[in-house]
Amino acid sequence: MTTHSQNQNSGHRFSECIARPRVLLLLAILAIGSLMLSFYLGTRYAATGPDPAVQAKTVIPVWAKVEERTVSEGLAIAGTTKAGETAPISARTNGEPVLVYQNQKPGNVLKAGDFIGIIGADPVFVLEGPLPLYRDLNLGDNGDDVLAFQKALNSAGYATAQSGTVTEDTLDAVTRLHRAHLTGVPSEGVTSIARNNYAILPGGSHTVTAVAAVGQLINDGNPIASVETSEPYVESSVELSVANKLKAGDRVSLRTSTGSVEGTITSIGELQNDPSKGAAKSVRFSADDPSKLTPGQSASITSKGNTSTTLAVPTTAVRQDSQGTYVLVEKGGSSTSTSKDAPATERVNVEVLRTAGGYAAINANLSAGQKVLVS
Repeated sequence: MTTHSQNQNSGHRFSECIARPRVLLLLAILAIGSLMLSFYLGTRYAATGPDPAVQAKTVIPVWAKVEERTVSEGLAIAGTTKAGETAPISARTNGEPVLVYQNQKPGNVLKAGDFIGIIGADPVFVLEGPLPLYRDLNLGDNGDDVLAFQKALNSAGYATAQSGTVTEDTLDAVTRLHRAHLTGVPSEGVTSIARNNYAILPGGSHTVTAVAAVGQLINDGNPIASVETSEPYVESSVELSVANKLKAGDRVSLRTSTGSVEGTITSIGELQNDPSKGAAKSVRFSADDPSKLTPGQSASITSKGNTSTTLAVPTTAVRQDSQGTYVLVEKGGSSTSTSKDAPATERVNVEVLRTAGGYAAINANLSAGQKVLVS
């Protein structure tokens, strides 16, 4: 019984050994046949179309339309806030020039007719110049110095006839000026005009920047007060390529650590050599509200640039040769052409006004909607 089972198992193993190579052979034949069929079909039904060499030489033009749009070269530079120019208020006295009383402090804004202080026994008022007072004036005196003094009184708000002669009317105006600021003016009023009582108010903004202290001697090196004759401003050394695009009067935004304020380009200096920037120009900016500028602070200056609408094309459409700057404009509906030949175009000369954001603002004999060749 055992012997019969062993014989059956041996027969099965023998059959399996014979069948397995047949299966492998069949699979190999099928694989080879599939490859041969694929090759045959590939050669019989080859892809149709342009020759690759021809395709490589085919020019596919890219077009863009002429547009009406804003091309703005915005400004973004750094600068420094600086103090305005200052000038002293020069006063004199016949006696020891000791400051007895100081009526001003830094930050005050002076105007014609204001009382400054007392030097020795002389009160000092500021009046607009020119003020060529070279003598004390009395009733009946006349001359150009008298006429200038009368004009200064009128400018300060103390009306008097501008006759060039000291009259009772002139003395009355002086009396009103003194009584507006001082006590102890005699009941009969001012009877003579002392030149030491009047100082010239410098031109400009008239903001007090410094004052002498009571007890100090007043002289050229230590004036009774100094005033700012121009407002604080922002200054920047601007690269020549950028500076040449700016002009006085352009509007800007000024930003410092204390905030932002709108401003204006007030002046553009001469060409200079900046160690860090090379060729440059010094540009000065004024603020609409100068009180927001603190001298010594860094400032950033920005602007939107020219916001007017103009004809514009992509900068890649602008070409240049020995004859000038130009664009190639579509001619005869060639914008759909994909031939290997160059598309039909015509040259139109252009003037590039400015560039920004990938576009060039141009001045040219073109209309919005026309097509220009980009590539």
